Amino acid sequence: MISYQPALDRYHTVFRLLALVEHLKSCLPIDVDKLRILDFYLIFPFRLEAFRSKQSHTQFRKVGKSYRAMQPYGGIPDDASLFLRMAPVQALAIDTLVAHALIDPDAYKQGVIMAGEGETPALLAQAIAAFVADNVPLFEVIRILACDYSLLGDDGLKRRSGLMEYKYDAA
Repeated sequence: MISYQPALDRYHTVFRLLALVEHLKSCLPIDVDKLRILDFYLIFPFRLEAFRSKQSHTQFRKVGKSYRAMQPYGGIPDDASLFLRMAPVQALAIDTLVAHALIDPDAYKQGVIMAGEGETPALLAQAIAAFVADNVPLFEVIRILACDYSLLGDDGLKRRSGLMEYKYDAA
């Protein structure tokens, strides 16, 4: 049986991460791990149903429910395992964006993501704009997660998502 999982496709991940960087310019710089978590919810938006949001953001579950049709028929691993499997692909995708100056290389060396000086090719920019336009509620949730939630601590994305260890965070 041949199956394709976009979460594990380097070029699909490049596209998603670039869409995130383009859409979240007002929230940049952000930590690499935060970008990785946001990418997880971009590729698996139905997983937002399980996200432990702040009380003021209960609409996250509604957005997650609206993407239930994207859930594969067969089972997929739990969130943390899937997120862990995505890590090397995400690292390669970020390296690709850094190599093309679409992510700032100096900021990346510091562990943060900032838009680079490179210019997104016109066709790719059009595809990203169409993708964002087709998923406006999802990108609004992702913008809120990027801008209004910290990564670290008891109230951070690591803990709320359950995707990463948070107990030993300094914040």
